[in-house]
Amino acid sequence: MRANLPMPAGLFGLLLVAGLSLVPTGGLAHSGGSTELLAQLVIHPRDPNVMVARYEAGSDGLLYSDDGGQSFRMLCASAISDAADKGSNIAITGDGSVLLGSFAGVLEDDGAGCQWIAVADVSELWVRHMARHPADPDVMFAVTGTGIEGTQNALAMRDADGAWSDVGARGPLLLTGVAATTTVDGATRLYTSAEGDAVEAMIDGAMQTIRACTIRMSDDLGETWTQQPCPLTTGKIRVEVVDPGDPDRIVVSEHNENAGDIAWVSDDHGETWRVWAELSDFGAIAFDGEGRAWLGDWGDAGSPVAPRGLLRADSLEATPEVVADYPVHCLAYAPATDTLHACQRFWVGTIDPQSGEFTTTFSLDETFDFVQCEGVDTAGDCEGELCGAFCGPGSFPVAEVCEAYDGPTCGPCAIGMAELRPAECDGAGATATPDAGTTADAGVDETAPSDDGGCGCRLARRAPLSGPWALLAIAAATLRLRRLRRRPARH
Repeated sequence: MRANLPMPAGLFGLLLVAGLSLVPTGGLAHSGGSTELLAQLVIHPRDPNVMVARYEAGSDGLLYSDDGGQSFRMLCASAISDAADKGSNIAITGDGSVLLGSFAGVLEDDGAGCQWIAVADVSELWVRHMARHPADPDVMFAVTGTGIEGTQNALAMRDADGAWSDVGARGPLLLTGVAATTTVDGATRLYTSAEGDAVEAMIDGAMQTIRACTIRMSDDLGETWTQQPCPLTTGKIRVEVVDPGDPDRIVVSEHNENAGDIAWVSDDHGETWRVWAELSDFGAIAFDGEGRAWLGDWGDAGSPVAPRGLLRADSLEATPEVVADYPVHCLAYAPATDTLHACQRFWVGTIDPQSGEFTTTFSLDETFDFVQCEGVDTAGDCEGELCGAFCGPGSFPVAEVCEAYDGPTCGPCAIGMAELRPAECDGAGATATPDAGTTADAGVDETAPSDDGGCGCRLARRAPLSGPWALLAIAAATLRLRRLRRRPARH
């Protein structure tokens, strides 16, 4: 268990302004773009040891854990589907099935990362967001938000038997988010957020383009809806959560492409609004067992003075306060263990509820294996994707999972660009010779003979994500991912 040290933001800013491209030895930014960063974490509602993380940027995919986030196995996007891309989001049901929402609908696995199927009732539409039923973990809700003219979007429900159906009627509204709670009368209440066409409005004495959006509420599973306007905004609105202690109090996020984000709160199911927190980039929100609200801010890699960090409030009625200054990408609370899990950049960890200290339980460079499916060569299916990213030079070739590859620029040989010399192999092992300018302690030791008689690298030890090069690469990686997140197609 390791506590991460704070990052030298001033140094990041200096390098970013200078426009440096960082490719450290055993480092984090590769020539194909950004390195992989963790973007989402979900926990099995009945088994806190089972969790799934989603990573994106350099390449995309899922990580499966069965030991409470201490270790993870990898399933790259290309081993799932062509639809498993940056438009994706994930959820996990009470029976352990992982749901992957994508631009092409919902993909559902068998609980082990194998045998993915496309859900016929939610297909060919962008599934933007998913939420669990407040009382039945086997029931899930999903909204589609495909903006093509004439598209009939839907709020869909997966029942306890795994069957999907529409909740209410389909319509042209571009749905962006869904949240569910239970009313004081025991009814299931649903909230959805929806975007409309851009309109011109006078704001602070100037005409600005704003997005017409609404918050809808239903207490009868979509048979009828009440509708309220969103806060006046130039950004994109998504309903995030409902206060577990008050079904009328909701939180929505406002995502702006060229300015900071805002967390809004309504105490009266959308009739009036107040700014709850101003953020650089909304990361995540979660409630713990004490009813405290936790809020994550990604920060802004392009501005070293921009706020970032972990915020906490005793309730949604209180103003959140910054309790730690590290960037928070995702949050997930496990009631069974009373543990708040989080991820920042390359690390999964737990949060101390008193101090806010983040303790690392897993790092991307510790990914030790692929998801194993009978009769499936997952390593082979992922080779093209990972050798251009995760297992390539400057990313995470030190990860044990990358030992499946022994190319000169993929897997352990990519550390320091180690050079293979098959003629020097004697069948019992030989030493890989690093290129000029690299050092022997880059993490490559002896090579073992490969099946075809050549030589392949193997790791003598794994280099940790530490040191000045790793810190500098974080800035470049975060900037790249921020640019991806600022595109109009938001998760």
